[in-house]
Amino acid sequence: MSMIDREILECFIEEAIEQLDAWESLCLELDDSSYSQKVIDDLFRIAHNLKGTSKACGLDDYGHFIHDVEDVINALKRNPESFNDNVVRYFLDVHRLLSEWIAGIGADPDFQMPQKERDLVLKRGFNALDQKAEVVRSSRSDEQIDISKVSIAEEPEVSEQLQAADEVADQAPQEQAQAPEAAPKPAAEETFNTASITDNKIDEAERIARQKKIVFSESVRVKAEKIEKLLMSVGELTIQKSILDFSNRNGTLGDKPSVSAIESLSKTITEIQDFSLSLRLQPARSTIQRLARVARDAARDLGKVVRVETAGEEIEMDKIILDRIIEPLTHIVRNAIDHGLETSEEREAIGKSPTGLLEVTAIQNSSSVRIYIKDDGKGLNTEKILEKAMARGLVENPQSLSDKHIHQLIFHPQLSTKEEVTKYSGRGVGMDIVRDALNELGGQISISSEQGKGTEFQIDIPTSLSLIDSIVLRLGTSNYAVPQAEILEIIDVEEYDIKIRKSGRSFVDLRGEVAEVANLSDFYPRTMKGMAPKEGEESGIRYGLIVEKNNRKYVLLFDRVINVQQVFIRSLSGTNKSVPFYKGSTILADGRPGMVLDLNSIVEKVFNLVG
Repeated sequence: MSMIDREILECFIEEAIEQLDAWESLCLELDDSSYSQKVIDDLFRIAHNLKGTSKACGLDDYGHFIHDVEDVINALKRNPESFNDNVVRYFLDVHRLLSEWIAGIGADPDFQMPQKERDLVLKRGFNALDQKAEVVRSSRSDEQIDISKVSIAEEPEVSEQLQAADEVADQAPQEQAQAPEAAPKPAAEETFNTASITDNKIDEAERIARQKKIVFSESVRVKAEKIEKLLMSVGELTIQKSILDFSNRNGTLGDKPSVSAIESLSKTITEIQDFSLSLRLQPARSTIQRLARVARDAARDLGKVVRVETAGEEIEMDKIILDRIIEPLTHIVRNAIDHGLETSEEREAIGKSPTGLLEVTAIQNSSSVRIYIKDDGKGLNTEKILEKAMARGLVENPQSLSDKHIHQLIFHPQLSTKEEVTKYSGRGVGMDIVRDALNELGGQISISSEQGKGTEFQIDIPTSLSLIDSIVLRLGTSNYAVPQAEILEIIDVEEYDIKIRKSGRSFVDLRGEVAEVANLSDFYPRTMKGMAPKEGEESGIRYGLIVEKNNRKYVLLFDRVINVQQVFIRSLSGTNKSVPFYKGSTILADGRPGMVLDLNSIVEKVFNLVG
């Protein structure tokens, strides 16, 4: 196995991931409808392709397992009347196992899925069809084994592994509150647990791979059309460079052809910049599809009936962002199913449809994507949230808080209104982690909820982490870049009366809305080494950035605006990596280095926000 060409194996892993994404999508189609011959044929085609390519790479055990999966599909094709929900769950279990296997191979080419786990999944497949599979191929070798003799009761450690869905991802306080696991069920009473082989195990395999530093180089599929456009722009750039080189040699840089070439050069560089950034953009389809899968799995585990509607799968985002938002979004979806949506009986009792609704929608804005996760459940319990917050001393003057402000309290660490903690996080426990994860990406989250009607989370995420539109501002002799997406507006503070409370905090009446005020120079250096104010240049506080957080506005004071500029953010490294309140560094238009400020973090710190 270890003698296999690394590049060939990388290509296989990339292809397998894409094929397994398609497999999952087909399973969700089956889940929403009755038996479909076309879908079953497509599943068989994917299995057949994976079997062939894996064996061609030398992954014989992987291929043998898929061959046994084909046996189940063929049995279903011969007896379509045996199709049932358990068959769909089996196909989803296969997806999880194969995905985990691929993640393991990415960490170690010699990785093998435990034989017991493979056998148990295969047994479930034939049990789902109510058929006996007296003899199937062993994935270890060509020897034959009696799969009907494999039982959960005989192998409790396997059962525990397969039924440990999502427990790794849940927060520590929840784990402590878990009730002891029930004893394994006898084989005759075996039921399907759709969360058998978990996404968390896949995440764990990827984590181990990173620790071993043997992860295969990451690749991104790019449409040939994008590459062609990029090459055409590079060709234009070459022509313009030749014109300028010729003019430079002949001392004619001020001539009309040179001026025209310089103007074209600026346009071409912008095009190349846009094309280059687009190479890492990927459709949000797989992320949204995974959220739909999480919702369905959670609904089955909790005995609820849920319809999932999705939109915006075609929207493109930076692959890095897509990889990093899946965990916080998954947490929100699980909460919606666990604590937002009622059971069918509860819904019917209050006149609702017995089927709950969860909507996941992505909408493209100019430089960001807005994601809505909405349920039509019971909504947030405003009174209970406020009661818990007051008991913990988080609220001093409850009369001054609107329902929207009270809802933001669920982002406070450990604040939960759920009396019984389950393996699915409650609306409160862990939501601070969701917020922090989104803040790290330069995103924001807000909540809209109506008791008895449902809850909607609105998440705003930048499409790219690398290049952002920014405003360059000055504090003393220091210049800083601030992402435009984090600013509502800029005001001239001389037109406003800044007042000071007894507590010492400053505030201003911002068109009828009270906004607290802080000075950025209290947190960022005003003087940069080697820099001095230019002659005649005004100094001192003059302007304010208006930032909105948790439905409230805040004012951050600074000296003056320098310019508007697109900046390329470079991550901080070494000892600077842990410095707070900075997104990274960049080179400003004057050629000097500058820091990119993290306004979300500074607002939370300065104003002691709980959400």
